[in-house]
Amino acid sequence: SSLNRFVTYSDWDEQQLEDRYLKKVRHEFNRERASLVIDDSLSKKTGKHIAEVQYHKDHSSNGYIFGHQIVTALVKVKEKVFPLFPKLYSKNTQSKIEFAKDLINLAVDKLPLREVIMDSWYMATDIIKLCLKKHLDVIGCIKSNRKVSFAIGEWTKLNTKFKSLNKKDFQTIIIDDNTYRIYEQIVRIKHIGFVKLLISQEWMIADKKWSRPFYLISTNTTKSA
Repeated sequence: SSLNRFVTYSDWDEQQLEDRYLKKVRHEFNRERASLVIDDSLSKKTGKHIAEVQYHKDHSSNGYIFGHQIVTALVKVKEKVFPLFPKLYSKNTQSKIEFAKDLINLAVDKLPLREVIMDSWYMATDIIKLCLKKHLDVIGCIKSNRKVSFAIGEWTKLNTKFKSLNKKDFQTIIIDDNTYRIYEQIVRIKHIGFVKLLISQEWMIADKKWSRPFYLISTNTTKSA
């Protein structure tokens, strides 16, 4: 309760606190360029009178959860990870896309960034174009129904492309004792340009089969699979 009263009622400068925190993070990174990771989290609530609570889609259960949805970000260099300032999303606030853009603008102005990593919800054209304008690489998951150009004048949905692939089209990669099969190709995405595409499946040991495919892109086409 004392901590809550301090944060809620005490006369302290939020901007000054943020500036000191980011100065500390810059010192810890020692000029190394960081990855910015953006996602959101659900916090279940039961009180209907709690400020800004509402029903949110829960993609892990294909249902809805009553509570708070918080847009979060981390900055990471090697094993050092620091959270940035969370944004509470509701129908009365900006969209999650706008929150993500705000976090990118804040981080790129205050910290030495090299890339932004996101899941498919945040891989919107507006966010990717903002990152490219700020000279940041983007790595993220995109949806299986997204159309990309594998050849000039041909636009194909990713799930359609996956169904046309053969075993020989994949290479096997082992990372941290996990086995993946990867298909990679440089493709074109509308309004963004050329990117490196990975279609990735993980070998599920217990089930003895490959997982569903994940579709990943990197705006830096020189990165290895």
